[in-house]
Order: sequence, then C-alpha cells, then structure tokens
Amino acid sequence: MPERPLALLAFADDRSTAPRILSALEPERRALMQVLEPEQQAGALDVRVSDGGVAHLIRDLQDVRQRLLLFHFSGHGNGQALHLEQAPGQGQTLAAPNLVTLLQDAPRLRLVFLNACATQGQVQALLDAGIPAVIATAHDIGDARARAFSETFYRGLVHGATLAGAFEDARIQLESSRPRPRVFQTLTWEDEDPQTPCPWGLYCPNQADKDWRLADAPHDALRERLRAGTRAYYARETAPGRRLHLAQFEEMLLTEAAPRRGAFDFLPENLIGFEGQQLGRRETVEQLWGRDIRHCLIIGEGGQGKTVSMVKLWEAYLDAPPLPLFIALNDYNERGKRHPEDFLLAYLADRYLGEPTLSEATRAALQQWLRSPWPHPYPKAILLLDGFNEVTRDPSGLLHELQRWRDDFEGRAEGVQFV
Repeated sequence: MPERPLALLAFADDRSTAPRILSALEPERRALMQVLEPEQQAGALDVRVSDGGVAHLIRDLQDVRQRLLLFHFSGHGNGQALHLEQAPGQGQTLAAPNLVTLLQDAPRLRLVFLNACATQGQVQALLDAGIPAVIATAHDIGDARARAFSETFYRGLVHGATLAGAFEDARIQLESSRPRPRVFQTLTWEDEDPQTPCPWGLYCPNQADKDWRLADAPHDALRERLRAGTRAYYARETAPGRRLHLAQFEEMLLTEAAPRRGAFDFLPENLIGFEGQQLGRRETVEQLWGRDIRHCLIIGEGGQGKTVSMVKLWEAYLDAPPLPLFIALNDYNERGKRHPEDFLLAYLADRYLGEPTLSEATRAALQQWLRSPWPHPYPKAILLLDGFNEVTRDPSGLLHELQRWRDDFEGRAEGVQFV
C-alpha cells in the first residue's frame, strides 16, 4: 500500500531585498499546522515544514517527492521566482523554472499554493508540467490577509470542501473582511477599493480536479494507476489487428446501412430514444446519473452495435471523469476457472494494474476504493461489461459476484455505474 500523502509547507521571510517584514508569517505557520492537525491525528495526512534556503527545500522535496500531495509557499515572490532565506539577512532566489523542475515528478501532487505577491506569472509553466491545480496571486498582497486567506482555504479542505469550494470559502471571507472606508472630518480614504477583484486565483483547467477533496487522497494513487491502465488497455485493444479495432469499421457499416435497416435496428450515435428525446450513447448514460437506479442494460442481436457502443463510451471517458473500466466477459471462460467468485477484481488487477495474480493487498485496495464515499455528481467508475452472450462456462460464479457488487455498491458505496 502507498505511504500516507504529505503536505509540505515552506515559509521564508527574505529581509535582504524585501521591502517589508512579514509579521504574519509565523502566525500563519502556527495556524496552518493547527488546521491540518486533525488530518495528522487521523493518519490521513502527514505535514512537514521546510525552513531555510534553496538547498534545504531541495532536500525536503527529494525526501517526500513520492508522497507529496500539497505544496504551500508563504513569503516574498513574484512572477519569476520565490525568495527564500538561508539565514537571517542571507536571501536566496528560487527561479520559477527550477521550481517546476523540482515539482513536476511528484506523482501524487494535487495543488501548488504560492501565497506570495504577484506569483501569477509562474502558473502556466506549473500547469504545463502536469500539476493539476495552482493558487497564485495577481498583484501584491498584505501578509495578514495572506494568512487569513490560506487558513480559511485549508480549513475548508479539512472539513470536506472541494478544492474549488475551499477556494470560494477563502474568497468570500476575504471580501467580507475588507475594511470599510475610514472618515476623518471631511477627508475620506479607503485601505482598498471595494471593487478590486480578489488577488488570489485558482488555476485548474480540469473540472474533476476542481472537484477533488482531501478525503480523496488515500485513493488517488490507485485511481491514477487505473486511469493509466485504462488508457493503455484501450490503446492495445483498438490497435490494428485487434478485435476491437474492427469496431470502427462496424460503426461505419452500421451508419451507412441506417436508411435501409431502420433507425432503431442498431445503436449508432444520436439515435437512442430516451423519454421522448433522441440522444447519443454518452448523453443517455449521463441521464441516469442522478437517478436511484443508474445502471443500464443494452440488449440486441449480433451486429446491432452493442460492443461498438461500449467501445465508444470507453473512448469518451478516457481523459475525463468518470473512470471507464471495460471488461470483456468472454474472458470469464478461462479466468473464471481460477477466480470463479472474484473474476472482476482479478480482471482489473491484471488488465489495468499489470498484476497477473490478484494479491490480497490489491484486493483490499480495490475494495476500499470501490466502497469509499463518493460525493461528486458523476460516478467514480463506469464498468462496461461487454459480452454476456459470449460466456460459455457455468456463469453462476460471475452472477454471484455481480450480485455481491450490486448489493455492496447500493448498500455501502456510491458512484459505480454498470453498463
């Protein structure tokens, strides 16, 4: 099982070139440690503080790279660099490209929070390096406001908010705490224009990453392995010469034959009747997400597009939630001899995780992930079960397993859809 994820918090008050002392830096450190303490006590997240110069930060990142989940920096900075402090009065600069290099190979990293002045210029390079989300600032910020913003944000994460939701909590707190105009006789001045937009921004291109929650962290590593596995499996099975490669030609033939065969003799795109609407495969499946029963059964004779539909759904969700898991049920004819009651788990371990033998650790990890709560509006996974009619051995073990999965998912888990 992977080690616990870790948040690395770096604080630096470079006084060698900075125009002001960051008096709220130490209170911010204490506040963030206090906010994250429940996660540490629960064993869900480790927290480490990095003090010192560039060499110290490099060592810390090397030590925790495989576990790094959140990287937070508070101090002085700009669009080109972060300013660290090796010793009092001895400032050091960490250039933005070097920060990208240090962070880009952290496989579990979900967020980089640059809580310093005008760090927006560093965002795009971090996103281009594959980091899912960055919080940065558009202009100078006061350190007291920086402390309040980060504290509110992390408190939201700890209490179950999504990344986007925690950011909104912090934004609202910031706007609500802006001072009112101060008046002295006939003179009026303001500490800040009330119309000035929030200087912090959440830069996160993927909606699924905006919906990420801290509670998802224990399962992130497994989910990413499954995501990589489904892409690789799809590429293998749709390569020239493979069975599913023929699905592309089958769909072209079916579509060409539409005027002669009738609109509902097969299942090409945009010809599925659903509650008076003409929908495509993906739209039909997604219509079921908010319902008590979200599962879908496709019935038809050979050549009507059942497998084509499964492959097209698989393709549609390769890079977007939910996670598509295609399972060729004819594999049960052989694999079912070894795993009559655990065929689905053994299939996922082999085809998606590269483990020909289902170990107890992998079994437990898959079951924990599948049973974990899922607060998002879309499923965590779509199991694309193709080819019931191709199962030739006694299917009782497979049916019992499906019954257990259905009862388990409907009773203790959320977010799994069967097609």
